[in-house]
Amino acid sequence: MVYIISGHGQLISPEDTVTLEPGVAVYIPIGTHHATVSLGPGPLEMVCSFSPPVAPGSYEDPSKVKAFRPGEQP
Repeated sequence: MVYIISGHGQLISPEDTVTLEPGVAVYIPIGTHHATVSLGPGPLEMVCSFSPPVAPGSYEDPSKVKAFRPGEQP
């Protein structure tokens, strides 16, 4: 589950593209490949909840995550 606090963006999956704005909550089924894109101008701030909990090491090293400029697509 992703809940948007501030900013504007998109959550992109093979099945759909969802517009993200303050107050929007999105459920992402387990195993769904997805990307979150900030469309600016400010930062996209969100709270994420995982169930079951995320296993340590199952997410990329933050130093290897690519940042995209507003409007760029992954």
